[in-house]
Amino acid sequence: MHASRRFGRTVWGTGLFLAGIVAWTIVDGHSVADDASPTADSVAREWRHPDAPANRYRITLDRSRIVGDIFLVNKPYKEVWEFYAKKCGHPQSMPTVPAMSTGTRQRLILHADRTANGETTQMSSFTYPTAQNITNVTLASRSDGVEVFLSVVTR
Repeated sequence: MHASRRFGRTVWGTGLFLAGIVAWTIVDGHSVADDASPTADSVAREWRHPDAPANRYRITLDRSRIVGDIFLVNKPYKEVWEFYAKKCGHPQSMPTVPAMSTGTRQRLILHADRTANGETTQMSSFTYPTAQNITNVTLASRSDGVEVFLSVVTR
């Protein structure tokens, strides 16, 4: 009988301990794990253009704190530009001027059109810092679409 009391206390104590862990991890209806900073990989997946093919050119450094992607999007430059401008919270359409820079505390956008030998090349860079990471996207026009260079660094 003495052994069964010890077993009962152990089960009850273990249950109380587990309930404490559950109560500790649940705060205001969400798990503490929800507050964890996103990984560079998860941010890069979020910023990847939906029409991008499977990525063969990805590099991950510093224990996944830094991720770099290069991919080609077979869409018009303006569509790709506006997708990334919207991700940054930029309310305007792609500029029609040869060069532009704009910025706020939440984003920096640079854009340039260059014409050489009758061919126009467009390049843009989007920088979007948050408390957890810095995302940079560079676009370069090509005859077969838009080349996208995406990098994410977590803090």
